[in-house]
Amino acid sequence: MLSKITFKTAHNPGFNLVSKQTTARDLFKYFNGKREKLMSALQDNVVSSVAITSDIWSGKAKEDYLSVVAHFINVDWVLEKRVLGLRLIDVSHNAENIAERVRTVLAEYGILNKVFSMTFDNASANKNAMDKLKPILKEYLGVDLFLHQWCACYIINLIVQEALAAVSTLIDAFRIAISFLNSSNQRIAAYKSYCIASGVRPRKFSLDMDVRWNSTYLMLKSLLPLKSTFSTFIEANYPRPASSPFLLTDDHRAMADKVFQFLELFYDSTVVLSGVYYPTSPLMIHHIVKIAIHLHKYQHDEHLRSVVQSMIDKYHKYWKNIPDLYSIAFILDPRSKIKGFTKVLRKLNSLFNVGYTNTLLDTRALLFRMYSRYDTMYGSVRLKRVVPISLSGKERTAWLTFIMMMSLTLELVVIPSLLILMSPRVFLPPLYYMQLLLLTLVSLHPTWTLTQSAS
Repeated sequence: MLSKITFKTAHNPGFNLVSKQTTARDLFKYFNGKREKLMSALQDNVVSSVAITSDIWSGKAKEDYLSVVAHFINVDWVLEKRVLGLRLIDVSHNAENIAERVRTVLAEYGILNKVFSMTFDNASANKNAMDKLKPILKEYLGVDLFLHQWCACYIINLIVQEALAAVSTLIDAFRIAISFLNSSNQRIAAYKSYCIASGVRPRKFSLDMDVRWNSTYLMLKSLLPLKSTFSTFIEANYPRPASSPFLLTDDHRAMADKVFQFLELFYDSTVVLSGVYYPTSPLMIHHIVKIAIHLHKYQHDEHLRSVVQSMIDKYHKYWKNIPDLYSIAFILDPRSKIKGFTKVLRKLNSLFNVGYTNTLLDTRALLFRMYSRYDTMYGSVRLKRVVPISLSGKERTAWLTFIMMMSLTLELVVIPSLLILMSPRVFLPPLYYMQLLLLTLVSLHPTWTLTQSAS
């Protein structure tokens, strides 16, 4: 066996071993340097506002951490995402503890007066925490119109969970089958051999997670293309009493196909709206409308109509009244504007018969209000529009004459002369070239005279 020194020398003779204390010291030094650089960038006037997202994560060591993430546009107009803090929260997850940790992180980076919005999920503790943070964070706009935003992907999760709860028996059958296959290495090898003998490329299957509905979609996505070989293998190997039905039947497979197709749009919307390196707020209304159309389409489906109504109720709970931030972002998109927003309201009204009579008027008023607010904040530093020179009387006549004569000169003299001079097949005496050049200069003389008189 090679010793540590021989192993080190064989791979990189110039490498010098360092102690774990040195490694830890270097890592902290690197971290502190990056942190100071980020603090300087966020406190610079170039970064005028910051959007914050926060959530609580649980580790395998049974410890919970509160994340605080900043999203902002840098000096090069590039959207950036930076983790400001990942703080241990080993106390009750109540509003006071959440608000205190978020406030501490934002204060350390000196951006309490730059927070435009904060995105949480809709847990009651987060809502109460935002009530405590609003008086501290509303300094940027002076109001808290957009300060508290609900996570759109979490709302999609709540909508989809309504459907998954109704088809849990179906999903459980596939979970039991996958667990049975993965519980034995010999069984996995036997399934692999069966796939190869059937001319099918074998693959492994993973179970979904309770806290991530899209993992259920991905489980079905990986399973359904091999449903024939998978079901046959499970039928042949899964133990059951002689009189009991098979674990996976044709009805299971047909319903799984239906559920998979139904969930596809929700999965695609979740992927798009989870992006962090492009703006997602202008895309929100597009996906709200897509989801509304999708639910309306399946509202009368013979297999899913029993679950769609509860999903529509959950949809209306959060998105019946379109959030103001989504409306403003949609209107400011040059592809949409007020005209596109009006079409959206008409479409939603036709789908669910929900009145949006005052929504357009209220959104217009809010748009003007926000413009006035930003004009007050940044109006003194905006670029001034260059006023064009106004010509009238003799100056205007001289200018128009100059434009007309320049056009005629280009068409009748300059362009033909250049074409003749550049033609490789025309051989003229040098005196002729000099005459053409002189004629061009003479023809341009009146235009220069008019130019001088116009100025």
